[in-house]
This record gives sequence, C-alpha cells and structure tokens, in this order.
Amino acid sequence: MMKIEEIVFLDDGIQTGILPVSKNIQKFTAAEDGTVTEGEDVRENAVSHATISAAILNTLKKDIKIYDLKVLDDNGEGVPKRVRTALRWCLDNQKYFIHMSIGTINYHSYQVFRREIKELVRREAVIVAAFHNWNVITFPAAEAGVIGVRKDRYGVLENNEYLCQDHIGLRTENSMVAGGEYVFTGPCNERIHTFHANSFAVPVMAGNIIRMAEGGETGSFSRLLEKIKKNARQKAYPEKLREELDSGSGELPFVIQSDLGDRRLKELIRELEGKDYRTEAFTEKFINDSFIPLSLYLSGNQRIDKNKIMLLDKIYEPDIFIFNCGIYLMEEDTADAVLQEEKYGVSLSADGRTVIYKAMSELVEGIENI
Repeated sequence: MMKIEEIVFLDDGIQTGILPVSKNIQKFTAAEDGTVTEGEDVRENAVSHATISAAILNTLKKDIKIYDLKVLDDNGEGVPKRVRTALRWCLDNQKYFIHMSIGTINYHSYQVFRREIKELVRREAVIVAAFHNWNVITFPAAEAGVIGVRKDRYGVLENNEYLCQDHIGLRTENSMVAGGEYVFTGPCNERIHTFHANSFAVPVMAGNIIRMAEGGETGSFSRLLEKIKKNARQKAYPEKLREELDSGSGELPFVIQSDLGDRRLKELIRELEGKDYRTEAFTEKFINDSFIPLSLYLSGNQRIDKNKIMLLDKIYEPDIFIFNCGIYLMEEDTADAVLQEEKYGVSLSADGRTVIYKAMSELVEGIENI
C-alpha cells in the first residue's frame, strides 16, 4: 500500500458546513437495485452519524479525499442490498480503502454482501469496520482480512491511540480497540460528544492507518498488519467481546439438539416452518447460507448454555433453535429450554440430553431417536 490519498465512507451521508470535515468530499447514494447515483439527500434535522465520523478523521488527516456513499437512511437503518451496491462500486472503481462504521450482527444479512467483502479482501483492500455496540460478533468486522474495531470504554487509551487485544476466537485484525473522546460544536452551538459508540473508533483506526502509509509503502495486508501491531499501544484492556448474556428471568426459546445429515436437517426445518415456527439452525458440519456456523459463537471447549442461548435469541429471535452438532447443551439448562415441549411436539430422552421427536403431523420418517 502506497500513501493513502482517498477513502470511501459507507454510512448515512456526510453533511458539509456543520462540523469541521474534509473540504474534498464527493457524494453518492447507493440503491438496492445496484445503481449508484451522484449526490444524496441532505438531512437537516440532526447531525448525521457519518458527519461526526468524518470530523474525527479530519483531526488525524485533514482534507483527505472522501467518496461518501450513502447506504443508510436518516434513521440510521440500512438494507444489505444497498451495502452490496456500494461495495460493488468500490470494486468496479478500484477504491480499496473503506470506512465502515456500520455492520450487522445477523449472519443471514451478511450473506447478502459477503461475496463483495471477500473479493475486496482478496484484492488486499483495507476495510476498517465497527463492531456492534453490544460488543458481540459483527459482520464484516469479524471477517478474516477486515480490521474490526471497538471503542475504548474504560479510558485506557488517549485520543487517537489504539491497541491490539489478544482475543480467543478472533484474528489479530479483528481485535482492535481505539480510544478518544471528541467534542464538537453543532450547528445550534450544541456540544456533540462521541461517547462510547464503536462506530467512532473506526475513523481513529482509519486515521492511524493513513499516517502509517505516509511513511512509505507498507506492502501486503500482512505487512500492514505487522505495522499496525508495531505501532499499537502496549496496554491491557479489560473488556472482550460478549459471548453470552445474563439470562436473568428471561424465557428461553425452545431448543433442539440434533446430529442430522444435511438433507434431514433441511427436512426438519421445512416441517417446523410449515407449522409457522421460525427456526434458526446452527451447525458445525454443513455450512451454507441457510445454516449458521456454530464456530462464530463458541470458542475453545465451550458448551451451549442458557446464557449463550439468550444472546443468540436476542440476535435472531426465533421460535426454535436447532443446534446440529456434537457439542451437547449444558444439562441443567437443557431442562429449562424444553418446558414447552408439548407445544412443539418433542420431548427429551431419558438421558436428559438427546432430543426425540414426536409425531408432528407425520414428521420425516426415520427421524425419531437422534
């Protein structure tokens, strides 16, 4: 990578004349139908998310060329197809330094634009992306080759500093934490604080990378990563990604533990969804766009317990979870998970672990004792 002269923002659009942002911004809007048009709707009722990020970046690199691709609406909500359109624009126009203070915690939503992310990574583009503010696995921040970053919420770091945190289950590039508390004056003389949103760690990390590149060629992504690690602050950070939620008194969804083949698992899901049960399947053996890799949420020798299920329930909100794997549920939590067994027509076997399916209008023949 040579000296960085430009950057692409995927966000809700940068407003000019409000905060001290780059004077060199070209505006575009990405649509679901795959088109990108120059210009964007200007939002006037509040300072946009992208504007604050651009103001932070401007403190590290003044007046860098920004391609501002609007993919979110004025409520900060986006459609994965618009993100895909913007990423394709980056590929088509060979724009390989991308600022994403956005992302998704839903694996299925990520599949819409994952191919574009993977192709950008293959071309050794530099993508800096934020983790969700829940501090859970987020896409593309947790993707291989993407620089995933969280905000320092403990005051460990000074403004514009960052560190690399060793984190089981994450690669080095997904383990950045960036610091800084920025205060800007808004259009009505209001004070705008960045607080602890992970989004606002992205421009800090991006600005640091720009400064590194100013020192000369950094070469491949692996060499850039070495330079990032070398320039990181050598400090410990107390918080890691959340791998579970405290279940408290929350009600668990129904949980099925199984070890089915690909075809039979699909048949089971069709049967359940035919009864209007929204089903989410996690598997370690068969990975495709329909099934979620369990490895995203389990590290080391972890087991699936109640708190893990509560986290996944908050993300995916199904009626029924299917864990199709050789990793058993924690026995004491499994019992809690199947209190509604009559409603769904299944019951536990005597060992308290394996699920036996009862007839659900003649469920798939041969799926009885798993």
